[in-house]
Amino acid sequence: MILQKVVHFITRLTCLGLFYFLTGCATIGPDYKGPPEMDIPEAWNHQIQSNNNTKSNVDFWWTRLQDETLNSLLSRADSSNLDIKIALSRIEQAKHQYGVVLSQNYPNVDAVGVARRSQNSENFIPLPRNQSFGVIGASLGWELDVFGRVRRQKESSKAYIESTVEQYRDIKVSLFAEIANTYINIRTLQKRLQLANKNVANQEKSLQIVKARYEAELTSELDVNQAKQNLAHSQSILPILNGTLSKSINYLAVLLGEHPGALNKELEDVKVLPKLPTDITISIPRDVIRQRPDIRQAERQLAAQTAQIGVTKANLYPRLSLSGLFGLAASSGNIFSAASNSWSFGPNLSWNIFSANRNKNLVNIEQTKTNQARLAYEKTVLSAFLDVETSLINFEEEKKRLDYLKTSVIAAQKTVDIAKSQYINGLTNFQTVLDAERILFAEEDRLSESQGASIKYFVGIYRAMGGGWQNKSTNKKSNTN
Repeated sequence: MILQKVVHFITRLTCLGLFYFLTGCATIGPDYKGPPEMDIPEAWNHQIQSNNNTKSNVDFWWTRLQDETLNSLLSRADSSNLDIKIALSRIEQAKHQYGVVLSQNYPNVDAVGVARRSQNSENFIPLPRNQSFGVIGASLGWELDVFGRVRRQKESSKAYIESTVEQYRDIKVSLFAEIANTYINIRTLQKRLQLANKNVANQEKSLQIVKARYEAELTSELDVNQAKQNLAHSQSILPILNGTLSKSINYLAVLLGEHPGALNKELEDVKVLPKLPTDITISIPRDVIRQRPDIRQAERQLAAQTAQIGVTKANLYPRLSLSGLFGLAASSGNIFSAASNSWSFGPNLSWNIFSANRNKNLVNIEQTKTNQARLAYEKTVLSAFLDVETSLINFEEEKKRLDYLKTSVIAAQKTVDIAKSQYINGLTNFQTVLDAERILFAEEDRLSESQGASIKYFVGIYRAMGGGWQNKSTNKKSNTN
C-alpha cells in the first residue's frame, strides 16, 4: 500500500515534468553562432619549391621519412606517453562533469528518517511535558528549467568536453613532432660522432707522419707539437658529443613513458638520417584552421564560454521547482499504521528582486570573459599562421644552406688532400695541413647539422599545419558521441 503511493507520487511528478519539457520554455542568453569572421589569406606569403599536388596525408607525415624505427617509436608513444594519458584523463573528467549537469534534468530523491524524544519546560503549558515522534519517508525536488539555465550548462559542458578532446589532439601533434625531432637529433649526433672519430683517426695519422719527418730531421719539433695540440683539441669534442647523445636518448625514453636508458640498446646501432622527401604537402590557410587542434580547442572554449552568459543571466529570472514529501509520521503509536500516512506536494518559486546589481555584474563578467575567449581565438589563428610561415622559411633557407655546405665539404676535402701531398713533398709547411684539416672537420660537422636541421624543419612544417592526430587510435579514444 505504501509502496504503491510512492510510485504513484513519482509518476505524477514525472508526468508534470514531461509536460513542462513538451510545452517548451525560453532559453536566456546568446546562441553561439560560430567563431568570429577573420581575414584569411588564400595562400601563404612564403612559397617553397614542392609538389603541392601530392596525395600524401598531413596526418601521417612521418611515413614520408621511411624510417621504421621512428614509426615504431611514435606508435608506442601513442599508448604510453604520460602527457597523452593525462589528456585522456581530462576528457573522462569532463564527461563526468557533463553527467553531473545532465542529472539536473531529473528529480532529486532523498530518503528521510527522523526519531526524536524531547522534554519541555513545565511552565510551557500548551505542549505536553514529554514528547516523542518519528518520520520515515522520501523527499523529492525538481527544478524546472524554465529559462534555460540547465540547458545552457549542458551546452557549455558539452563544448568543454570537445575542447579537452582538441587539447588531447594538440598534445599528440606536439608530442609526435618532439619525438621525431629528438630521434633526428640522435641520428645527427651519431653521424657527427662518426665524423669526429674519423677526424681524430686522420689527425693521428698526420701526427705519425710529422713524427717520422721530425726523426728524419726534415721538420722541426714545432710541427710535432702543433699536430699533438690539434689532435687533443679534436679528441676533446668527443665527450661533448657522447654526453649530448646519451641525454637525448634518455629524453626520448621518457617521452615514451619509459625509464632513462631504456632505449640504449635499441638505438646503439648507428643508422643514417632519414631521407628528406623531395615534395611536401602544403595545406592552404583555411585548411590549417580546420586541422590545427589548438585552433579547434580555442573555438570550443569560446562556445563553452558563450553559453555561460546564459547560465548567469538566468539568475535574473525566477526559479520554479517542484517539491514533495511522502512518508510516515507519528508522535505516538505505530508509525507503520495507515493513520501515519503523510504527504505534501507543490511548486516553489524564488526570485531575487534586489542584490545591488550583483547578478547583473556577474552577467557582465561572463560577457567580458566571452570577449576574451574571442580575442584568444583570433590570437591563436594568427599565431598558427606565423608558425606555418616561419616553418616554410626555415625549411627553404636551410635547403639552400645545405647545398652550399655540400659544395664546401667537397672543396675542403680536396684542399686537405693537396696540402698533405705538398707537405710530404716539402712544398708547404705543416700549418697549411692543420688549417685544411680544421676547416674540413668544421664543414663536415656543419653539413651533418644542416642535414638534421632540414629534416627537423620538414617536421616543423607538418606540426605547424596540425598534422599527426587524425588516425584510428585517436578517433577511438576521443569519441564523445
